[in-house]
Amino acid sequence: MLTSLRHPQEQESDVAFLLNSLGKLWLFGVKVDWSGFYTNERRHRIPLPTYPFERQRYWVELNQNATLAMMQQQSMDKKPDIADWFYVPRWKESTPLALFQKEKSLEQKLSWLVFADTYGVGAEVAERLKQQDQDVIVVRIADSFAKLNDYTYAINPQQRDDYDALLQALQEQNWTPQGITHFWSVAPNETLPERELGEKTHLQLRYQFFEDCQNLGFYSLLFLTQALAKQNITDSIKLMVVSSNIHDVTGGENLCPEKSTILGPCKVIPQEYPNITCCCFDVVLPESETQLSSKLIDYLIGEFAAQPTENIVAYRGHHRWIQTYEPIRLDKSSFGRNKLRKSGVYLITGGLGGVGLVLAEYLAQTVQAKLILLGRKGLPEREQWQEWLANHDEEDSISRKIRKVQSLIALGAEVLVISADVADEQQMHNAIAIATQQFGAINGVIHAAGIIEDAHYPIMETSKAQAQSQFHPKVYGLFVLEKVLQGQELDFCQLTSSLSSVLGGLGFTSYSAANIFMDAFTHNYNKTSPSPWSSFNWDDWVTQEEQQNTDALNTLYKYGMASKTNSIDAFERLLSMCGFPQVVVSTGNLQARVEEWIKLESLRTKDLSNNKNLFAKHQRPNLRTSYLAPRNKVEQTVANVWQEILGIERIGIQDNFFELGGDSLLAIQVISHFRKDLSMDITLRILFDEPTIAGISQYIESTRGTVKKLLVFSSAAHGDNEIEL
Repeated sequence: MLTSLRHPQEQESDVAFLLNSLGKLWLFGVKVDWSGFYTNERRHRIPLPTYPFERQRYWVELNQNATLAMMQQQSMDKKPDIADWFYVPRWKESTPLALFQKEKSLEQKLSWLVFADTYGVGAEVAERLKQQDQDVIVVRIADSFAKLNDYTYAINPQQRDDYDALLQALQEQNWTPQGITHFWSVAPNETLPERELGEKTHLQLRYQFFEDCQNLGFYSLLFLTQALAKQNITDSIKLMVVSSNIHDVTGGENLCPEKSTILGPCKVIPQEYPNITCCCFDVVLPESETQLSSKLIDYLIGEFAAQPTENIVAYRGHHRWIQTYEPIRLDKSSFGRNKLRKSGVYLITGGLGGVGLVLAEYLAQTVQAKLILLGRKGLPEREQWQEWLANHDEEDSISRKIRKVQSLIALGAEVLVISADVADEQQMHNAIAIATQQFGAINGVIHAAGIIEDAHYPIMETSKAQAQSQFHPKVYGLFVLEKVLQGQELDFCQLTSSLSSVLGGLGFTSYSAANIFMDAFTHNYNKTSPSPWSSFNWDDWVTQEEQQNTDALNTLYKYGMASKTNSIDAFERLLSMCGFPQVVVSTGNLQARVEEWIKLESLRTKDLSNNKNLFAKHQRPNLRTSYLAPRNKVEQTVANVWQEILGIERIGIQDNFFELGGDSLLAIQVISHFRKDLSMDITLRILFDEPTIAGISQYIESTRGTVKKLLVFSSAAHGDNEIEL
């Protein structure tokens, strides 16, 4: 969960400009946090106002055949009663799909790319697929890329270029995968290896083990998807990811939270690439390879043969489980005594961020707490505050923090601000020592640290460095926090996770993965700890700075806790849930949001090429821009796509996609059509930067021109007389 503060230079008196700008900033799941704190993610559709705020309705008019879609949309409306915002994850038993199949075989012949694990599950599945006359190529783990034979390749999972080389070699064979099975997150022994314990600390071993899991899981899926996009593969692909011991289903699993990050790309890949469906299957394996159950292979083959029904499935023995979220009602009247103490000592990591300061204010008001606000940069020494305030603008980020801390003190709190990196063991030991020396034993901890700078990147632009910046506070920071808090008898430890753990989010591959790890870590930690921790998946926060125009902001915030009062009310209720490993906060119907954003029902049921009459087109609305017709083939192609998706006639080349009602889900469809119709991989960021037909067409022409020059240059360098473009 992240929050956002606007840069002072962006403040405008024109409300229309404010909302239009905010709409753009929210579009791809993130609002820019210019103050360097955090951002708030958005994963859902954002209804933007017409421009300039005309009371004219011109959104897509559904015909009678779309009544069901309207009913589904109504079920996703924000719930007015805060007591109805809470959910807990549950597992529901389901019949294995293989038992419904009369024949244990795949009816259609497909091309399968199998990333085989060292344990043998992938090899067994590959052999079974070959027996059923499927076209199978196996990819094994090695130190470098190699073609072993026509049906077997080897790559280094850590090398991004090896995935490109693999897909390029397959393309040269005129072989395109229609199904991909990824088994590299399967292993029978999930115990943290104690190798080299004499040379490395236990914490260093945990870091290394986590990184090893990412190379075979998170990074592998990331690099694979990037390679598929580079090859411009737009045909439908089934991506079936098999892991072991990620989910706490029966309570008896030997959990491995380090592998759970693979679920981040599994959620986001289909959102950014709708031609790829992704399903995750978690299993528990026997210790011996000879004990591998043929029944498990039957179950997996049955899943691969069927049309996807669920995105997250777990097999435990002969039982199939699917993940659900059970609503729980948290009425204030049913609250038990919360765990706050009068003048209690509370540590907040990320304590100088927007959310950290909101929670600090609540603790100051209610129990006059002793607050330890920990941040990477801290504040000037207290005796320098007045001088700083006198010499800096009111909107200076440090000045705002100083004034906020002063207000906490005025409320009766004692405040200790400490500069420390939550992922630095020595700095955290020092911080805990300073805090306990001044205040005594710590009673509770809120882990709200996060890094905004690299939170939002489309898959094609995501790198190891960007992912590491997200893992730093939420993974490595959690390892350190667990260690430095050993021996502390805490009343509670709350981990500030995000709804992106459940819903993913455009551009949030790494951010979602980092928060998923926090949830999985908590489930595993609580198996052995006498003092349970809690991970809370927050919906969007709205801080005080964002309440300048409540009515207008409510137009943008379809979901989200639309006021600080709502956020604090939800937090107060969650205090009574301390001890639950995970609670999800969703202001709208969570299952409906899962259907829309994870199962992508609105996209799966809407194929524009086959359902031209699903939507009735509206006339072009009154806009500031005059209608200018397309001038060339590319502009006409882009215009046709926009008109079909937005349901508007005669869209001009200078009309803005987002002012016409475009949003995140519609942007997915636009980009998907660009890949098919123009053979171009347009990222969400490019559509954001060039939101007009003229702008995006110019980008397409420019990119094609650059590619053409490179091809011609390459052709001349190799002495080719002809080149086909």
